[in-house]
Amino acid sequence: MAGCLQVRNRQLTALQVELAGNEKNHRLLAKNPTYMITRFDPDFRRVYVSPSCFELLGYTSEELVGKTSIGIVHPDDWSLLDATLNAPLRSGQQRARGTYRAIRKDGINIWLESSGQRLAAGAG
Repeated sequence: MAGCLQVRNRQLTALQVELAGNEKNHRLLAKNPTYMITRFDPDFRRVYVSPSCFELLGYTSEELVGKTSIGIVHPDDWSLLDATLNAPLRSGQQRARGTYRAIRKDGINIWLESSGQRLAAGAG
């Protein structure tokens, strides 16, 4: 019995080390200032925005969560983004991509490329 517990303890320790490494990698990706990770609900309202949004757009995560992309996407590019990214995902396509101008909080226009992927069970 003691041998089984020792094996189980080593397995648990290995899983904890792996989990800590995965968490470290997730935090690195989420905070990388060149990539902004966003999760949208099925109505395209943000439910999560990585902290890197501040470096990219000048907004804090709290300022973006709960809102749609209207107001950040340049008005002249909204229909293009909707056609290339939102509409395909809405219609059931698993992945889509769109390139558009965004308006930073300071009013400067920047070009962004967004890739979207549908989440299982209507999770966004």
